[in-house]
Amino acid sequence: MTRIGGVYAIRNVQNGKRYIGSSGNLDTRRRQHFAALRRGVSSSSILQNAFRKYGEQAFVFDVIEVCSDTELLRREQFYIDSLKPAYNVGKFANEKTRLGLKSSPEHVAMMSAALKGRASPMKGKKFTAEHRRKISEHHLAGNSGGRSGFKHTAEAKAKISAARKLSPSRPCSAAARLKRAETMRRWHASQTPEQKAQRASKMSEAQRGPLRRTQCAVCLSEIEYRSNGKRWIPKSCSSACLAEYRCRLLAAT
Repeated sequence: MTRIGGVYAIRNVQNGKRYIGSSGNLDTRRRQHFAALRRGVSSSSILQNAFRKYGEQAFVFDVIEVCSDTELLRREQFYIDSLKPAYNVGKFANEKTRLGLKSSPEHVAMMSAALKGRASPMKGKKFTAEHRRKISEHHLAGNSGGRSGFKHTAEAKAKISAARKLSPSRPCSAAARLKRAETMRRWHASQTPEQKAQRASKMSEAQRGPLRRTQCAVCLSEIEYRSNGKRWIPKSCSSACLAEYRCRLLAAT
């Protein structure tokens, strides 16, 4: 199955409210979201509460935009800012903490009461002089942990080199490329016009992809489209919405 990444929305069809997210594998992320919602362990407490209230049949998974992995967070943040999704707890695409969230006074009081009287795990413990010296030498040598500073033996280097030479992804030599090109030319010459036309038709159909649905970024109406092979999807349903969408893009940039 082809791995497709992009920005998605979990939309409540009854009230139009949404949860915006992004993933490098949209199909896998869709299954993970609904599995977590069914178990009641979704990362978004607001979305989880709505799921309990309206039921699974009220929620659909919409692909808003298909993009590369390097663009995921930037595009997700754009849609969070422009669409103001009601089911997102956080307002930042890359947040892994509670940065930007404000706790209520009651929540602050509960956290304070829970932490009172809890001793630090390092309280009363002291490193010996020898232990402190070893830590200092370790950091001065630039070893911050993991495999930093690790060196392979000559035997390990030879094994790695031999394995890489056998790798299919290793660039072919000029002679190998010429041989492969000659093989492909002979194969194409052996094909009949009917076979060539059939193959071209299959390639065109595969590039167009299946019929899909999404929402207009302006009026939120349903749009049906087919991909043109370049991961393009419509952003608007009419010329008026397109003009408004372009104005929003200009304002955002």
